[in-house]
Amino acid sequence: MKEFAMIEKRITEEAEKNTIDTVFYIENGYFPTWAEEHRTDPDRGLKANSTETRWKQYQAGTISREKAVELATKRATKEIEKKTAAKLAELDRVANVPDLTFISVSVDWVRSRTWGYNPNVEVRTNTGTYYGTASGCGYDKESAAIADAFNKCDSILKALYQLKENGLRAGKTDASKTAFTGVDNRNICGYGSGYSVLPYFEGGVGASCFWSILKDCGYKTSGHHSKHSDFYSIEKEVA
Repeated sequence: MKEFAMIEKRITEEAEKNTIDTVFYIENGYFPTWAEEHRTDPDRGLKANSTETRWKQYQAGTISREKAVELATKRATKEIEKKTAAKLAELDRVANVPDLTFISVSVDWVRSRTWGYNPNVEVRTNTGTYYGTASGCGYDKESAAIADAFNKCDSILKALYQLKENGLRAGKTDASKTAFTGVDNRNICGYGSGYSVLPYFEGGVGASCFWSILKDCGYKTSGHHSKHSDFYSIEKEVA
């Protein structure tokens, strides 16, 4: 069995569902899950999935609705196929990188006149060095910057994908009736692991969420802090 066979299956299932739902949207102007009060414009999905030229042709009556639906369906289907291929390629790429053995995270807080102290993050692993930043206010900037760096490292993502793969094989589900994407990885990977079939580290959730996720991946975290810097060391737990 492929290392990420269950995730690959979920990507394929998602593509099939997206195709069915999008075709329905193009034909009817609403998605099957939409409440009755939102089913007011039968051409809404057709417009959203048509090129500007095709939409103008349809409005002008130079092409029939049937033809416009056919062209929009082909365009939407091609886009779904493109995104699916990209996800499968990412899955294959991550599957073939070296396993993660350690992570060191350095966070330097740099003062900004506008936003106060902002984090500059350097993440070192056995496969390379990665950087992340965050600015602004009103959210957890440290976790946003760390997530920025973590999501650039395929070996870190591999550990996360392995966690999800094992969960799916154990019978857990990422299906969600409330998440906009229909996917929520919290049931399998923990809070802060994203809302797509391919899990990722969410920014703004608090760095402690990442250490919990990595603990479930088999890693332990230690850290120390100073006035304007933080350091975290993540290593493989010894059985």
